[in-house]
Amino acid sequence: MVLLLVTNLGNPYINGFVLAGVMDTVVVLWTLGYWWEQKKVNDASMAIR
Repeated sequence: MVLLLVTNLGNPYINGFVLAGVMDTVVVLWTLGYWWEQKKVNDASMAIR
């Protein structure tokens, strides 16, 4: 979604999709952050064992 938004920024019809692109970016970054934190927690729990 973000790639499509960025590659078509010059077109006038893309304005309706900007909010969806921002929301998609937030969700992707949130998910990556969650996975990164889970990996840190799992690594720490494995070190304790």
